[in-house]
Amino acid sequence: MRRGLGRGRTLIGLGAVLVIASIPLPWLRAGGTVLEAATSSGQGGGVPVLALFVSSVAALALMLLPFATRSGAVRLDRPLSYAVLLTVSAA
Repeated sequence: MRRGLGRGRTLIGLGAVLVIASIPLPWLRAGGTVLEAATSSGQGGGVPVLALFVSSVAALALMLLPFATRSGAVRLDRPLSYAVLLTVSAA
């Protein structure tokens, strides 16, 4: 039996897509007239950005996993799984 996307999955999907889209965007720009213009992203860079990207992609995959199976039931599709991914993203 298939189930609809629902509010929770929609919110998770939109949040994950927004996080992935915001990673490469320049959030800060300084200088430009006298000094050389310097831009910086809001994420900083390095391992935290990689963990944020991986957890967002994993949230999308986890959200869509029940729709890719015949039965529609997956053991990983539990609130605890989403809470772990949220913790990784927030850290």
